[in-house]
Amino acid sequence: MRRILVLAAVLTLGFAPAPLPKKSARAEGPNLQGEWEVVSWGKQLREGGGLARVTAAMTVRIGSGRLEIALHGSPLYDWSLTFHPTARPASVDLLDSRNNATLLAIYRLEGDVLTICYRGPGEDRPTDFNGQMQWQLVLKRK
Repeated sequence: MRRILVLAAVLTLGFAPAPLPKKSARAEGPNLQGEWEVVSWGKQLREGGGLARVTAAMTVRIGSGRLEIALHGSPLYDWSLTFHPTARPASVDLLDSRNNATLLAIYRLEGDVLTICYRGPGEDRPTDFNGQMQWQLVLKRK
């Protein structure tokens, strides 16, 4: 009888379902796959004002953990993305493939509009979307 109970216990444990794999930080980010148009891109020098950057003829593609920006079809930026969606505000690390510099950024997705705020390499992550001396990239899903 004991042998049967031990055998039953071993068989039961042997066929227990495995835990689900944990999602990586990249997979936990919002669904941003696809093409985007640049609405605005500039550096906020003071509250309510900033320096606009040329946005015409720019294309943005997001997919497979990457954000690629091209100007007239020529690559301009290629960033690897690592999301931290549970941070407040939600944050993302942008790793520049050209020089391995990491930009610490925050983001928000409102409908089809994605706003990313960041500062230069080695600088602190912005804490809000209206801060001074930070870059703001606003994209709209195509």
